[in-house]
Amino acid sequence: MKKMNYLLIFTLVTTTVFMSSCSDDELCHECHLALEMADGSEMMWHIENSAGGEEFCGEELHDVEVAYTAADTLTCEAGDHKLAPGVYTHGDTSGVSAIAGAAEGAAWEIHCEDHGEHDDH
Repeated sequence: MKKMNYLLIFTLVTTTVFMSSCSDDELCHECHLALEMADGSEMMWHIENSAGGEEFCGEELHDVEVAYTAADTLTCEAGDHKLAPGVYTHGDTSGVSAIAGAAEGAAWEIHCEDHGEHDDH
């Protein structure tokens, strides 16, 4: 009986340690705002989290995949297209026509490295 209690305690402690070692920090990713161009390429703007960092974690990661609020002007990686501060919603076409070379029917996309499907939001 004593051996069974030790085994049970060992199993509970091991499980607790294992479960607590998995933190929300493991679900952090860099994200960017993207737009499909008429030539098939993708134009990208890096976005920052609420603290000014590059990675989004936990609830903030989930929220940014739906919409991103830019407080400052965003500059495209290529440096030739700037976006005004505002809200950019995944799947929305607002303001896309103002971007020279955007594909017909293109919509804003928010990509976060290997995280989730946008259809779920």
